[in-house]
Amino acid sequence: FSPLVNLRNLSLGYNQLSSGGTYPYYPFADVFTALVNLEFLNLDDPFASEQLFPQLTGTEFATNRRLVFLSMQVWISFAMSTFPPMLFQNLSRLQSLDVSVTEFQLTAPLLGPLVSLTSLSTGGSIAAGALATLTALEVLTVQTTQSAMPDLRGLRRLRELTFAVQSFNGPVLSAALVDQAALATIYLQAPGASLDLHMLAPCLSLQSICLSGLNINTTAADPFPESPLALLVSLSIDPGNSPPVDLFSIRASNLPNLQTW
Repeated sequence: FSPLVNLRNLSLGYNQLSSGGTYPYYPFADVFTALVNLEFLNLDDPFASEQLFPQLTGTEFATNRRLVFLSMQVWISFAMSTFPPMLFQNLSRLQSLDVSVTEFQLTAPLLGPLVSLTSLSTGGSIAAGALATLTALEVLTVQTTQSAMPDLRGLRRLRELTFAVQSFNGPVLSAALVDQAALATIYLQAPGASLDLHMLAPCLSLQSICLSGLNINTTAADPFPESPLALLVSLSIDPGNSPPVDLFSIRASNLPNLQTW
């Protein structure tokens, strides 16, 4: 790619060429160095991942400081559990990171440099404190087999939250979403988990709530807090083993703008 110094968009997806069951892979060493104007990079599904991962040093994107979109889906390795911690160290302009089918854990050193990130989608867990520096984040999607809800403290610009796991034990929210007054859409899918609806009370901008597989409980007589409901347009509840406290009282609550139930 060295002659393509003005290239802005590059996609290297699944490579279907094979011979005798051996799949080619992309040698990453210095392959993107000359692409100093690159803004969109799609590296989905590098099939021969076990050959590719030992090459990663953490400097693969060192010169790609203008990247605003990076997709690295379906990265699977039996030898590694996370990306090299300094892989994104120069990507302060990155706005969207999609690792939505990758089960690597996202850590604080890895995400720390991404101060402009507005959208994050991951298929792995998020380490404690890893989101602390992502103050610009507006969209967060966590879809994995089993994981705890990440710490959302400080994410005051968050507008959309999707948390979907295959199994869960205990409360899906351990504390009220005190910093999420801007949250407009929340989707929670966690079979086996429980949810106290009053944990959503600080979310004054909620317009859409979708709850699937949750055992809903509450600490108050009214199953829904009144404060976030003024703007609510869509409410979807698919309960888990136990129905909500009182579906009829939820439906009869003061929901002046509710259009879809």
